[in-house]
Amino acid sequence: MKSASKKVFLQSLGCPKNLVDSEIMLGTLAAQEYELTTDRSAAEVIIVNTCGFLQASARESIDKILDLAREKEKGNCQKLVVAGCLSQRYAGELPKELPEVDLFVGTSDYPRIAELLNESDRSDVSDRSDLPHWSDLPYVHQADTPRLLATAPHTAYVKIAEGCNHTCSFCIIPKLRGKQRSRPVDDIVAEVRNLLEIGVKELNLIAQDTTDYGGDLHDGATIEKLFRTLTTISGDHWIRLMYAYPLRFSDELIEIMTGSPNFCRYVDIPFQHINDRILHSMRRGSNGHYIRRLVLRFKREDIAVRSTFIVGYPGETDREFQELLDFIREARLERVGVFPFSREEGTAAVGLEGQIAEKTKKERRDLLMQAQQEISLEKNHRRVGQRIRVLVEGKNGKCWGRTEWDAPEIDGKVTLKGGTAEIGKFCEAIVTEASHYDLTACLI
Repeated sequence: MKSASKKVFLQSLGCPKNLVDSEIMLGTLAAQEYELTTDRSAAEVIIVNTCGFLQASARESIDKILDLAREKEKGNCQKLVVAGCLSQRYAGELPKELPEVDLFVGTSDYPRIAELLNESDRSDVSDRSDLPHWSDLPYVHQADTPRLLATAPHTAYVKIAEGCNHTCSFCIIPKLRGKQRSRPVDDIVAEVRNLLEIGVKELNLIAQDTTDYGGDLHDGATIEKLFRTLTTISGDHWIRLMYAYPLRFSDELIEIMTGSPNFCRYVDIPFQHINDRILHSMRRGSNGHYIRRLVLRFKREDIAVRSTFIVGYPGETDREFQELLDFIREARLERVGVFPFSREEGTAAVGLEGQIAEKTKKERRDLLMQAQQEISLEKNHRRVGQRIRVLVEGKNGKCWGRTEWDAPEIDGKVTLKGGTAEIGKFCEAIVTEASHYDLTACLI
């Protein structure tokens, strides 16, 4: 039974994986005759898709919930819904702590959002405090799971799997998302074809661990098989690999990436640290020697690397931090993010001895980022005079876009001069100027 038409406003927080979940909810609600709006004050239903990965993100989510709850006081909003990782992580506590919320939705319930809205009232909120359960798949394109893109029309994220089988000591994700469940190859390919047909030019493959894709399917599916199948799709587009795990990255995968014009020579692969003792304590499954060899393999094939690192992990000595700093200077990665260790309830690292002072963590983060800024500036200066291909993103006074070495939202951009280019299309340009993170180029 379809609902009466109500206006819905959805606020999506956190990572691109969360954004895909939000897009599924938007598509499902639109298919059930809910009216979507970008005006929160006009909405009768407000949904917050939350992030609860870190304490900081949980605080941000709660602040946003309380902010949007004020719309109920103004009288137009009739129902406030909280979805996502925060609901999953604190399923038992949130209904008591946030009486403003009318419904909590877990990480497996997105395709049922319209049904849950139609059935819900305040009296059954406490009955949803048993949220830790997960559906078999994040979504199934060939079963016509509705999805409404919330990105720019020319770029999209494709979630190839949900959940994670790793037990990293600092991470709560497996408890929020469950074990890995991969989508079948043919289902992913069907969605990719559909996205290309509607004008998408950039496909960003995401999961908690993209390189572990397929192992749970027991049908021969692997990330290599998926990549080889994707190479058979013709057309002018980019495919980008994100959230790879360094434990398993094969030569075959690199060969496919470098052998197809449609694959970006770019990989997002969090290393987290380089010191063997810390990597072992983090339960990463690899050591510093392996990571260094992997970086060399990427460099030989001219593949740009984005990685993230954690500083101030419990017990990290000055010497161990210096080893990480030396690695940053030696490896000369294209993109680096640095995060102070966050002591998260429910993780193995929360009770480790040798917790580092917050001041020390921030100082170490700043040192790493300063070193990386110098590397990034040097690498960008080397591109001056080079011909580059740019996906045009927008026109805000000047045209601007991104290269294949720049993922959406997190990496640099290219300001385009000397003419105009069409948004959502590729263009060619010559780099004329460089800054720490961005480039300026003249259209050809």
